[in-house]
Amino acid sequence: MTDPDTRLLKIYCIEEYRMKHGLTAPETMRLFERYGVLDYLECPTLQWQSIENTVLDVEEFIEARS
Repeated sequence: MTDPDTRLLKIYCIEEYRMKHGLTAPETMRLFERYGVLDYLECPTLQWQSIENTVLDVEEFIEARS
């Protein structure tokens, strides 16, 4: 089960990534599910950095898997 802090991180990351890339929420969710981003966001160290850095990490994570 995901803790509240991790859920909030996922929500913020989805929204920030979506806005940065001009995507809809469903498009972002499909992309995140395709590349396993939601599992990646379970990493505790991501909760200690800024959301901007987390989005950059997610972009690199997706790029490495494409």
